[in-house]
Amino acid sequence: MTLSVSLRSSAFAVVACLVVLVAASASSAAPLNDVSRLQSLREDARRDYGAILATLKSLDGASPSGATAEFVAAAWSRLAANADAAERVAQGLLSDQTDAATRSVVTEELSQIRRFHNLARQFLARNAPEVPLTTATSVAAAGSTTSAAAPSRAQPAIRGPRFTGQLRLQLGSSSFKGATESSQTAQDFGVTGRYRLSPLSSVSLDVGRKSTVKQSAYTLTRGRVGFDRTLSGGGTLNAFAGVAAYKDDVLERSKHNDMQFGGRVSYPLGQSARVLADGDFSARNYAVDGGNDYSGARLNGKIRLGSSAARIVDLGVSSRFQSSDISSLSFTRLAPHVNFRSGSGQQYFTARAEFENMSYAEDASSNDYSRIHGELAWVNRDARRSLAVVSKNYTNNTARSNIRFKGQLSKRTGRSSSRLAATFVYHTNADEGITNYLDVRSDIYANKSALFAESRLFGRAWMADGRAHRAEWSGALGFRVWKIKIGPSGGVKLNIDPNDFAFESDGNSWRAGGRVVGNFGIKRAVVALSARYEYTTAYRDVISIDRSTGLITRGALETRHPTTLAINGSVRVPVSRDFDVRVDVRQYDVNLDLDDTISINPISNRSQTQILAGLVYRIAR
Repeated sequence: MTLSVSLRSSAFAVVACLVVLVAASASSAAPLNDVSRLQSLREDARRDYGAILATLKSLDGASPSGATAEFVAAAWSRLAANADAAERVAQGLLSDQTDAATRSVVTEELSQIRRFHNLARQFLARNAPEVPLTTATSVAAAGSTTSAAAPSRAQPAIRGPRFTGQLRLQLGSSSFKGATESSQTAQDFGVTGRYRLSPLSSVSLDVGRKSTVKQSAYTLTRGRVGFDRTLSGGGTLNAFAGVAAYKDDVLERSKHNDMQFGGRVSYPLGQSARVLADGDFSARNYAVDGGNDYSGARLNGKIRLGSSAARIVDLGVSSRFQSSDISSLSFTRLAPHVNFRSGSGQQYFTARAEFENMSYAEDASSNDYSRIHGELAWVNRDARRSLAVVSKNYTNNTARSNIRFKGQLSKRTGRSSSRLAATFVYHTNADEGITNYLDVRSDIYANKSALFAESRLFGRAWMADGRAHRAEWSGALGFRVWKIKIGPSGGVKLNIDPNDFAFESDGNSWRAGGRVVGNFGIKRAVVALSARYEYTTAYRDVISIDRSTGLITRGALETRHPTTLAINGSVRVPVSRDFDVRVDVRQYDVNLDLDDTISINPISNRSQTQILAGLVYRIAR
């Protein structure tokens, strides 16, 4: 299965082959309306799962609160509703007298939606136990996308085979060129599955090994097992254990092993209370002496009070205890909180208060702080408004102490959404007044049947003279042609000196280009394609360095023109009831257009190529 092709020159050819393969498989049409609906649900499920994953990972182990918790809960509710709708759509398709190829596409789409749903549920159970897991059926029946405040309920038992899963085996080649050059045979092996022990309990398995090249060749081996059980009385129990080993062929200091195990329990205490608790232990050990080794435990507990979904009070505490020889990785975190919610369905009001204390080892004690967070939010079917005040006091470094005032307005209409947020940061130490600033963010996503548009704007205004303000914008506009989005894209980055602004000045840039994105199925093939090209005009001051003193002197302004080309392609074609052929291609080339007049030890070009081909075996027994 190893592909014997010239990596860099073949990436375009392989993507072209993917398109030809798709076209060749399109000899007969599927029930396009229902299949398209299923594919749309899968795309929505993927987006909501990605939003949950990215949001919780950005918290770096902390529990979501306030606006963040509401955002995650809404994403989970949409995902659950989409999974419920997909089951109904697929049932109708699979009961028709459709051809085997169409049935294969439907089965694949439904499998992906189930996968996103299960992964999100497991990730939330481990990392955000305070987010109630409303069932897909209850969400769909209510027609709600924000009914996340209902008490957690046990997931219904899944009908069908006792074991479902898949085996993935892919081989190919990968390479990287930058400051160094690396290439090696690429591998991606994996087994994922879930075995239903009984209608109330199941075990899961996720084992894999991946070898490829990013900036250097590396190998990642991982394994994880999980156990889920529905308890008598309406409780749930989840447990997991996992290990991982990372090896870098160039950077020996990056080689490390990870270990983690933990669990979660949710149990009702009568009609008006429920207790939730979760915890885990994790450790990382590096192969070299003096690495960033650490070990720690996370413990969270909460009691939810309320006789109905119309009024709920949460009282809880989250904590993390971590030790390491590195002072900045050795700390204790305690964060009690209280959350009140009034309302039901798609319209409600929430209030949250939280106190957090963070204490580091002695050598890093300048990072010690205490934080008080208060937030109010008003939510209805299509909009969310919130106001928050956060006071952060650094015990041993008062110059960093600050108060943040936050406001946010989010709206969602169908597949279109917008968000406007503002944050004012005031440093309570008068001598540090120059660091006070106002941040404003705006995100707009409009998706229509024939058109799409995206706009992301960020601005930072300093509340004192002597600092250049910042403004950044990026966006795209284009058409939908069948299942493909295509159109121009661009962006601008500006440092704005209010006393002497010039567009052509050091650090400013603008870029323009275009992109193509498509996720679709045609008869037997499931295809994902994306391509992006951008041409940038950037302005940088020429620099000269005194090698004896290290002093850097800036000179005349110079214009440079970096370019970026990125291509990703994936095609999956069933060859039998249980086997698929899969090909994945990744290629990017970045020409930074740097030389030693504007950079120290410049790297002018970076590129990466990866091609993998192999089989996927679907298991349902």
